[in-house]
Amino acid sequence: GTGALLRAGADWDDVVVTPTVKIGPLFAVPFGEARLNPCESLNRQLEELFLAQEDEVHRNPTPSHIPQQELYESRFNLFHWSEACVQDLRRFMLDAVVHTVLHTTNLRPEELTQLKLQNHTWHHLTRYAGSFVTHNHPLASWSAVYCVRAGSEAPGQPDSGLLRFFDPRHGADAYRD
Repeated sequence: GTGALLRAGADWDDVVVTPTVKIGPLFAVPFGEARLNPCESLNRQLEELFLAQEDEVHRNPTPSHIPQQELYESRFNLFHWSEACVQDLRRFMLDAVVHTVLHTTNLRPEELTQLKLQNHTWHHLTRYAGSFVTHNHPLASWSAVYCVRAGSEAPGQPDSGLLRFFDPRHGADAYRD
């Protein structure tokens, strides 16, 4: 129904009719978080492998950004690697994405099994003072990140070591009210 609001200092002739407002998540951006426990052994194996593969053979030959010396980006075929630790990571990541999709959409499990999951997967090695530019992933319905090792804080830089996410909706930051 509708309610009425009396303006301060006014009488009932100055009543403002206030409609009932239904608030809903029309432009909500789902954000899921999954943690792998225990992860220490897998993370050690992944770190060793990624450091060993930090070479031109595995480097992304066509980066979409101007590469920094402090950042190494691999080719986009990580989940095709045969190493057991990579396949363990693949299972965890894709399971987390599927779980997120099931809990944030109207898809039923049997409908989801009819879809073909496509992915482009890679790793970054970020050295001291390295960073990655703000970017998006065109035509990607979902994006996922796995951190093998947390970033460390540089002295006097409390925001260092952060993984920062921006609202993916173009123009969503136009108003601050």
